[in-house]
Amino acid sequence: KSTEQQNEALIKGPNVEQATILCNLTLCGDIDGIIEYIKQLEQTDEQLVAFAQQIYQLTDQLAIKEIRQIARQYMESV
Repeated sequence: KSTEQQNEALIKGPNVEQATILCNLTLCGDIDGIIEYIKQLEQTDEQLVAFAQQIYQLTDQLAIKEIRQIARQYMESV
């Protein structure tokens, strides 16, 4: 599990504003909106591709709570 945590630490994530938008989408339960927003983030910043892949996996599992938890971590990481 420590390797997994190290990988997460190396993944560049969204800024606070982007994380807030993502969190709001999870509060609405808007899976399609989450996917569209992550696509936009990926296109704007190629360093977010690994983060986007992580979120895509969670959307496949309909794991909205997990996505919200990840978004909140980035909202607090200022």
